[in-house]
Amino acid sequence: MRKRADILNSYDMEIKPKDKYIEETKSLTQASRDMQRPELVPICGMEIEVFPEVFNPGQFFSSCWFAEKVSKFVGAVDAVDFCEVGSGTGIVSLYVVQHNPRVKIVSCDVNENAVANTTANLERYGISARATVLQSNVFSDLGDRKFDVIFWALPFGYVEEGTELDNVGMQTFDAGYTAIEEYFRSGAKHLNHGGTLLFGFSPEIGHFELIEHL
Repeated sequence: MRKRADILNSYDMEIKPKDKYIEETKSLTQASRDMQRPELVPICGMEIEVFPEVFNPGQFFSSCWFAEKVSKFVGAVDAVDFCEVGSGTGIVSLYVVQHNPRVKIVSCDVNENAVANTTANLERYGISARATVLQSNVFSDLGDRKFDVIFWALPFGYVEEGTELDNVGMQTFDAGYTAIEEYFRSGAKHLNHGGTLLFGFSPEIGHFELIEHL
């Protein structure tokens, strides 16, 4: 098995081809930093609110794709308890609940604005009774809760460990992949027997070889 340091050195050699995608992503997420008030955004056949400093799923086609794929998986395995880490606006949680009537969800995010945003959208569609929304750094505040399916659209952009990231930066970047490492390290503790840990990733920005090493 290759050492983590070797993988990081390899990543440094590959970083320039990724710079284009990283800068495009930063440009798109900057809009949420500049936002002054909530906006309504059409996505996945719905209209959802997007709060300032919260990831705008309308700017990334993958958001709806993840929502649809995860929802179908939840239905296929007949899951009852679902958790979304890094819920943002709550688009994935909202879609899963709407299309799987037996499911109860827990949605969490480290960003307090995202917690409020997820709550607002679940209330907007009248399904907040089937949901619990928490502020949590990955699994830090989930206690001993367990689920049939857990999903996180990872902040797959790699930056050096120790890099300071604000709420906007943490939407798509993870310093040293420390939060992602915690997701894979602790995820199994929060799964019911036979449960599944899912994740979303982009090889255009992220470094999958390092993810595999985790």
